[in-house]
Amino acid sequence: MKKLFLALLVFGLMFGLSGKANALVGAYDDVPGSDVFVPIICEVGGGMDTLISLANTDSSDDLDYHYVIYNYRSEEALDDDGNLTAWDVQDFSCSEFMADMSSAKRDTFIYEIDGVDYYVGYVWFSDLDFPFTGVNRLIGWSYLTDLTKGFASGFNPYSAEWGSDGVTLNEGGSTVALSADHFYPRYFLLNDKDDTWNWWIFMQGTPHHGYSSPSCDVGTIDINICDSEENCVSTSICVPYDVTVVDMSEFLPAKVCSSRPCGGFAILDIGEDYPDDNATSIFGWSYQRAQSDSLAATWDVIHPMHRDSAPVSP
Repeated sequence: MKKLFLALLVFGLMFGLSGKANALVGAYDDVPGSDVFVPIICEVGGGMDTLISLANTDSSDDLDYHYVIYNYRSEEALDDDGNLTAWDVQDFSCSEFMADMSSAKRDTFIYEIDGVDYYVGYVWFSDLDFPFTGVNRLIGWSYLTDLTKGFASGFNPYSAEWGSDGVTLNEGGSTVALSADHFYPRYFLLNDKDDTWNWWIFMQGTPHHGYSSPSCDVGTIDINICDSEENCVSTSICVPYDVTVVDMSEFLPAKVCSSRPCGGFAILDIGEDYPDDNATSIFGWSYQRAQSDSLAATWDVIHPMHRDSAPVSP
């Protein structure tokens, strides 16, 4: 009985006895934060867009925020301030951000994916009142849409707790990296149509890499791609930017995807390929689109990549 009591006591201390759920610092979890980061992608000339909603979870006080728009190289292009009243929500979009920029700034976002030009970067929203309140109050939602083609998928942005900055993407006062040893994304390709694809979207902090001159010497990730019959092939992908979009249809070896449809999953070895024991924040999403002959059978989905990580030694 004494052993059972001690076990229950330890369990209670691990998960908190106050009755209030607390998020784990250093883990990618869907919780209110002091800062919110969203990768943005919108098609040059119109079409695909990223829609964003930002909310204040405080029921009694206003929240003053600041946002900064960065291109995929973490170069600042636009910033502004805003206010959220109690329980307020406001909407933004990638296309509106681009329209508010000068053409010279906007051009720094142009990123080619499979022969099509997109604007690619990320947004950092920061609670200006956090240093005074000490409360994580910001939450967000984001959506990749291409409505004329029948595509729309939602995903939650990254919420950083207890203070962050727009470059490292770390939380806990910018001291705790959300690192990863491995990512485990799904892939699936229904057919060879132009709007059937599988994108892997990566967002990562800058200064631990020294990516001011992006290079695949430090941005190459070794991967093992496996099909549903457990046939696996080793290859690599280049992830040189702070936001990188990889079209996986260009990297799938014939052994695992000789015909369509094909699907499986991959193991991305993050920890072995980055310097400083991977002491940097990095995030990944898998975006799958399947264009069919009928709109009713056309679908898309985006989800965060499964990940594992080991503690990073100081």
